[in-house]
Amino acid sequence: MTADPKTIERDGVTLAYQVTGEGETPLLFVNAWFTDLVAQWRQPRLRSFLQRLGTFASVISVDKRGVGRSSRVPADALPGIDTKVADLLAVLDALGKGRVAVLGTSESGPLAAALAARHPDRVTALVLHATRAKYGAPAPDYPYGYGEDELAPYVEWYERGWGSEAFAAEFYAWVAPSVAADRAEIDAFVELMPVAGDAATVAAATRLTYATTDVRDALPSIACPTLVIGRTGDPVTPVEEVRWLADHIPGATLVELKGDDHPIWAGDAATVADRIEAFVVGRG
Repeated sequence: MTADPKTIERDGVTLAYQVTGEGETPLLFVNAWFTDLVAQWRQPRLRSFLQRLGTFASVISVDKRGVGRSSRVPADALPGIDTKVADLLAVLDALGKGRVAVLGTSESGPLAAALAARHPDRVTALVLHATRAKYGAPAPDYPYGYGEDELAPYVEWYERGWGSEAFAAEFYAWVAPSVAADRAEIDAFVELMPVAGDAATVAAATRLTYATTDVRDALPSIACPTLVIGRTGDPVTPVEEVRWLADHIPGATLVELKGDDHPIWAGDAATVADRIEAFVVGRG
């Protein structure tokens, strides 16, 4: 079910993408954080999740600009959300995909939301998992998040530990407790890190996300059917923020699942995939 990544050129940058699965529904999966279209298939639970999506969808995955198989860019030239939206559209255009369902998770969720809001003619359905509308410090009308003083220790941790086995174990103990003791998952993450990005890029991308990500104004413009999924014990994206997101997207359906894992592929991933299938099939 895997396929070799393909590439396109946009603005002098190579964008890598991959199409997998046997289903008829075109589904753009905007995966979280740092990815690699080859190494991801060596992550046992992510592989299973992608294979499950592929039973009902033709899954389009992209390594975002600066990440994985796409062109690396200087840490101070990492793209903002406008460039990322344009990159995703370029991949869809290269594939001849006029309209697709879109699935975004974690910090890639706002990117998926922005794509749906700005290009309603391209998105048949939107699914957002473990997504918040705004990163950074709390605001008067958004009492969630944290500021630079709280962010700094995490960034320093990424810079110091990225690529090491110790970091992989500590990271999974935080974001995915259900797999923290899984040797195969830790080994696969150690293998993924250096091919997905270097420590400086990880740190810079984290700072950029927290400094610039805010799609609150775009949410009322989302016109397609939208499913918002959160886990009640998510250690990274509190369920209160997921509820806020759903409340501010017209007609959105909110599904809360029990669990304390953040990655979409961890914990009750089979239930998550079932919900996604039931929602998007027929709309694609």
